[in-house]
Amino acid sequence: MIAYSQVAAEKLNEYLEVRARFFPGISFKYIFTLYERDFATALTEQKLNLGLKTIAVAAGIRQNVYAHLFRHTLATHLLMD
Repeated sequence: MIAYSQVAAEKLNEYLEVRARFFPGISFKYIFTLYERDFATALTEQKLNLGLKTIAVAAGIRQNVYAHLFRHTLATHLLMD
């Protein structure tokens, strides 16, 4: 079981509704699906991190960027407030 907030549940439902509008009639195996060469796979943490690194390099960001960094950054900001 995974615990998550009501807001997270609402945002997930919004995402699923938008996805259904963009891909009508398609049954998805994964909540977050990645299409590579016309093949659907799960969006894994490793693939997400690779995408974030690619975006960071394109934006000129030299810091090592990865998904978990966002969690740490949020926690730090919450502690500072």
